[in-house]
Amino acid sequence: MFTRLLIVITFLLAPVSAVLAQSDTSIREFTIAVSDQEIDDLRQRLARTRLPDQLDNTSWEYGADIAYISELLDYWENDFDWRKQEATLNQFDQFKTRIEGLDMHFIHQRSENPDAIPLMIVHGWPGSVSELPRSLGL
Repeated sequence: MFTRLLIVITFLLAPVSAVLAQSDTSIREFTIAVSDQEIDDLRQRLARTRLPDQLDNTSWEYGADIAYISELLDYWENDFDWRKQEATLNQFDQFKTRIEGLDMHFIHQRSENPDAIPLMIVHGWPGSVSELPRSLGL
C-alpha cells in the first residue's frame, strides 16, 4: 500500500515542480562558460563532417558551395578562439530570466555617465548577442 501511495505522490508532485520551475522569473547572473569537453566534442564532430561532392560547374546554384563550407568548417574547428569570444562577451553584466517558460539571456550594462540616456538594443534572428561589442565599438 505504501509503495502505491508513494508512486501516486511522486506523480502528483512532479508536475507541480515542473510548473514551479517554469514560473521562476527571478533574474540570475550569467557568465558564458563553455567547457573544454564541449569544445573538444564540437571540434571532433566538425572533423568528422562528411561533405557531398560538388556538382560540376556549379557554385551556389544548388545549395551551399562545398569549398565555402569546407573553409567554414576548418575555421570553426581550428581557428575560432572560444576563450577570446567568452572574454569579450563576459565583459558585460549578463543575466538570465524565465519568460513564458523560456530562458531569456540579456545584458544590463549601466553607463559610467550618470546623465546617460538608457538605450535598449534588441536583436532578432539571425542576429546574436555576439554582435553587441562591435556595435558599441569595442
